[in-house]
Amino acid sequence: MKACPFCAEQIQDDAIFCRFCGRELVHRTTPEEEARMRTANVLDQAIHNYMNAGWVLVNRTDQAAQLKKPKRFNWFWFLFWLLIGLVAIGLPVILYLIYYAVKKDETVTLSVSKEGVLLINGTIPSPKPAAVPAPVDNRTPEERKAANRRLLIILGVVALVAFIVIPSLCWILSAIANIGQ
Repeated sequence: MKACPFCAEQIQDDAIFCRFCGRELVHRTTPEEEARMRTANVLDQAIHNYMNAGWVLVNRTDQAAQLKKPKRFNWFWFLFWLLIGLVAIGLPVILYLIYYAVKKDETVTLSVSKEGVLLINGTIPSPKPAAVPAPVDNRTPEERKAANRRLLIILGVVALVAFIVIPSLCWILSAIANIGQ
């Protein structure tokens, strides 16, 4: 036997209602309360799952929650854009070095004729020679075409590496790094 908390009369221990005052002794949940508790449990579980994945809870009410995922520094994208910058800055230097390596040396042939006259590339210079004689390209048309082909092949390979191979490699490495996230 126990005392009713409302009227203090003696009632059974398992009583749900007081037989004297008629009040409910055990709180029964309504369907709305049960639905609210189920929704809260579903929301709590979803919040828990997101927070385990690295999200941070920003705001929470009974029916909704707002979470955000913190930014992470991605080294692969940083290196990718750094390489693009280096290529953009270094490409003119590389192109000039390639041009310099492919370019033929200019030559001048100086000789003296039997009469003792100076000959430049086998011809007598004008009476008032220019300070520097104009360079003469002694290559044959086939040699010039071959040099141009070599230059185009080198430039094509540099462009292929700079704009396709390096970005693709960075993209692949970034994808590999982000697989576990």
